[in-house]
Amino acid sequence: MRTRSVYIGMLLVVILGAATAPGWAAAPAPPDMARQASGDTSNMVLVPADYFLMGSTTADFNEAIRLCDVAGVSDCPGYFNDELPARQVYTDAYYIDMYPVTNAEYVQCVAAGACNPPRDFSAYTYPSYYNNPSFSMYPVVHVNWYDANAYCAWRGKRLLTEAEWEKAAHWNPVTNQTTLWPWGDSVEGDRLNLCDQNCSFSGRYPVNDGYADIAPVGSYPNGMSPVGAYDMAGNVWQWVADYYDEDYYTYGSTTNPQGPTTGTERVRRGGAFNNPATFTRSANRTKDDPNTHDHTLGIRCGMDAAGIPPGLPDTGPTALYIGGRATVHVINDTLSVRTGPNVAFTEVERLANGTLVTIEDGPVAGGGYTWWYIRAPSGNRGWAVDYADGIVTLIPYD
Repeated sequence: MRTRSVYIGMLLVVILGAATAPGWAAAPAPPDMARQASGDTSNMVLVPADYFLMGSTTADFNEAIRLCDVAGVSDCPGYFNDELPARQVYTDAYYIDMYPVTNAEYVQCVAAGACNPPRDFSAYTYPSYYNNPSFSMYPVVHVNWYDANAYCAWRGKRLLTEAEWEKAAHWNPVTNQTTLWPWGDSVEGDRLNLCDQNCSFSGRYPVNDGYADIAPVGSYPNGMSPVGAYDMAGNVWQWVADYYDEDYYTYGSTTNPQGPTTGTERVRRGGAFNNPATFTRSANRTKDDPNTHDHTLGIRCGMDAAGIPPGLPDTGPTALYIGGRATVHVINDTLSVRTGPNVAFTEVERLANGTLVTIEDGPVAGGGYTWWYIRAPSGNRGWAVDYADGIVTLIPYD
């Protein structure tokens, strides 16, 4: 695994309603979609503060072109030059919606007078979609950028930045790695909704994803991103906050980048049910006039993680505890284990990134750090810090 950073036809049987493809386990059902209180983070997941590799490496770029060529798309390099160069980008902690915004959620914003209704109530093969209760748990579409921005504001949230969206899509906070898609570097039909083997348009990928049109949110639990966000690849595109500039990666900030300050187009991310596989990669970028709406374009919101210090994850039920386990999280380094809770004590062992350890005692303050007594896979025991230099070094595993 490397450290990294258009259309579907009818299936033999069109799957309608909220059914799940036969033989596949459904994702956990999205909770009640009644409007949450402003600032409520239920139905959201926390993305920790950290660096991640954003964009495409040369190898990623070449693979994107290969997949594009296989799909029969012309002028493939022109689609992906904007993913270069890959660069280390830092974001503060933030929350992201677990699922794209559904029809059931959006209709409440319309009823409250805070949102415009979708510009079209149909979808690709669904003549009655937005106003049909059978599609309440499907993502809302036919919304432009201004609609998406208004909806997120109504929820006390905001649109994600492009960097935040990509980080949540394919960055693993335990291994500090990214992959081409949220789950890895290959396409499988039970992980996303894309232009599959039954697609009546060009660009088919030889898998069966189970849907000829938009799928209900959470239909692909095996495609969940490492931080716990569903449907970050395929199904419907998602508006993000940034203006678009093809060259932004060559000059933009690498700390909480907000995108260009001006522009005429806005970025959308993630790909859709009618796209060839290469356009569903997590690093793929595309753009549209902010007034654009169609049956492939939806919404996902985010929120600042107020009160969480940089590098510190939420201290909920997965906080470190005696008897629990933790994963070592270091960037281009190793974690020192010492005979006592201070850097002045003798070093016992150095643990590589991703090492799973058991917590046996702690926490203890020493030398300006918080220390935990751990047991390493080697059997060695000693004290290690849980946070240093702005990075969480012990991430709860269970």
